[in-house]
Amino acid sequence: MLQISELRIGNYFLADGMPQTLSAISVMQNNQFKSALIGFYVDNKLQHIPADSEQLQPMPITDDILEKCGFKFDNYFKRWQKNKKVFGSGVDMELDSDYTALDFSGRPVLKEIQHVHQLQNLYYALKRVEMMVDVRVNEKMKAYANNQ
Repeated sequence: MLQISELRIGNYFLADGMPQTLSAISVMQNNQFKSALIGFYVDNKLQHIPADSEQLQPMPITDDILEKCGFKFDNYFKRWQKNKKVFGSGVDMELDSDYTALDFSGRPVLKEIQHVHQLQNLYYALKRVEMMVDVRVNEKMKAYANNQ
């Protein structure tokens, strides 16, 4: 289940096993209870699902997802590296093979990042820039969603 307190607009997650982008967080309240809704677009229509629904899951980090985020695995250092946009200006962010974020001297900053939204939030906190992720649905993702 997603932890709504960890989410920001633009975070990626899975809804019924399919990648989605968080577009809205709504809070509904009546006399009895207060509930949050997660909003995302499907076919240009805004859909809402209760935040505590089992349909919503965090998107796990995989090597494939890291590549879609612009990371490349360096076989010499055994680290995932996201280079700065300007060629030759160094590394923007590094993760070890267990997806632990590392500082400039290779010391752990945040242990084992497990989900894409956590990586997005860390990147934004450090760089004040959104990290782009290419999570378009492909046949492998459709097969994964159908097997859940």
